[in-house]
Amino acid sequence: MHHVLRPLIGKFVVVYFDDILIYSLTIENHKEHVRQVLETLRKEKLYANAEKCVFAIDHIDFLGFVVSSKRVHVDEKKVATIGLHPPILVRYGAFMDSLVSIEDLLKILVPLLHLSMR
Repeated sequence: MHHVLRPLIGKFVVVYFDDILIYSLTIENHKEHVRQVLETLRKEKLYANAEKCVFAIDHIDFLGFVVSSKRVHVDEKKVATIGLHPPILVRYGAFMDSLVSIEDLLKILVPLLHLSMR
């Protein structure tokens, strides 16, 4: 999908696997942009699933972000969900199992990551 829409990406299109986000400043521009994307897909014998399409909206959830006409911000529901997860079971070698929090895990992993980048 990415290679098919490459000429439009960055102008008014974002593509992530088979998700296509078309952004426009005006409704007239949006109609033209949608037409260009659909024509490009048709030329390549690719088709959009009409049931999954929404047009001319002022905000959308896209890849964990809320994209609106005013700003892009993290989806607060996703952030809240992360905080609800229980501690992760981590295995230290073959001799010790321990429940640790994400913070404790990061204290261990971040220094290791820095060492691996040297």
